[in-house]
Formats: sequence, C-alpha cells, structure tokens
Amino acid sequence: IAEPEGGEVIGEKAASPWLYIVPWGIRKVLNYIAQRYNNPPIYVTENGMDDEDNDTSPLHEMLDDKMRVGYFKGYLAAVAQAIKWVTVTSILSQIHVSHVLVF
Repeated sequence: IAEPEGGEVIGEKAASPWLYIVPWGIRKVLNYIAQRYNNPPIYVTENGMDDEDNDTSPLHEMLDDKMRVGYFKGYLAAVAQAIKWVTVTSILSQIHVSHVLVF
C-alpha cells in the first residue's frame, strides 16, 4: 500500500524495497477491522521497520536512531487515535540489535 493508483509514493522508504513508513495506514486498517468484524480485540503482534545493516557504526550513532524514533512516534500516535473507537488490546514491537531480538 505504499503507492496509490497514480504511482505517487505516500511514505518514507525503509531499507527493504517493499517497506514504506505510513503511520496513518495502521489506523485505517484498525478502523476497517473494527467496523467489518464488530470491534473484536486486536493484538498487533509485529510492528517495526528495518534499516541498512551497518555493524561498523559507532554505538552512539546506532543509539541516535532518529528514523526509528520517528517511526514509533508516528505509529503509536496513529494507534492512539484509533483506540478511541477500536479495541486494541496490545502492541508488540520487535527490534533487532546486533542479531539479538529485543521485545
């Protein structure tokens, strides 16, 4: 859903060629599920983005991850807007750090 019919990009691109950052998209999907299926409890089991794998960057650069902070701010704000009408029970975000999975 990164491009509308006209071919115009609607979000910032992450590292994967198919992954775009479109926070309002999660709100639209949550609203659709709530309307279509009589507002069931929704568990968001994966939410995150990838970036260029650069293990040679200094730690202070890796920790100053403005793109990922912006990603989570945008997506969590969109979910916060949706929970006024949608039953979002939990959100699980995964972050991979040096091949270690952090929850």
